[in-house]
Amino acid sequence: MAQHYKMNVKNCKYAAVSVNTDTTYTLGTAVDLPAIRTVDVAFTLATGELYGDGEIVSKRAKLTGAQLRLGIDKLPQAARAAMLGHTVETSKGIVDIKTTDVPIEIAVYFEIELDNGGYEACWLLVGKAQPVNIAGNQSETSINYTTDELTIDFVRREKDKCVVKYADTDNSDFGTSIQTAFKTSPDVAS
Repeated sequence: MAQHYKMNVKNCKYAAVSVNTDTTYTLGTAVDLPAIRTVDVAFTLATGELYGDGEIVSKRAKLTGAQLRLGIDKLPQAARAAMLGHTVETSKGIVDIKTTDVPIEIAVYFEIELDNGGYEACWLLVGKAQPVNIAGNQSETSINYTTDELTIDFVRREKDKCVVKYADTDNSDFGTSIQTAFKTSPDVAS
């Protein structure tokens, strides 16, 4: 099978997790996160080592969750407020960022485009965004753009202990109808 290479990120969106129990997982309406620049999923681990006679006799790492870092040209104000539990002052366009704000649980979907026209698709299932910093750069001899970075910490979903759902169009079982369904929901019916 030919090797296909990653070349772009696109189609990023988030949805509020409205139900996350041991029997039910439900998402709200997905909201687009436009102008994604980078995605980086790093798995969080619990590790342990066992020594015997002064040497390592066993070493293990266990998946405990994941952290997603999204580089975005500009995080929309409405998305920032919704994900982080901030209040938008009605008819003023001003967001109040308070120490008492509580982020909502969200799921995030994105695609990594391949050079053959295919893609890898990923759903991270139950996460909470970290506060987003505000930054800017001075224009000097050239224009210096400033971008936003959003970090979201993900834990396992209650119903099946799943953290991430990942698919790749290089796998022939990930057919067109499944691809379409997966873009809408991480749980594709058989």
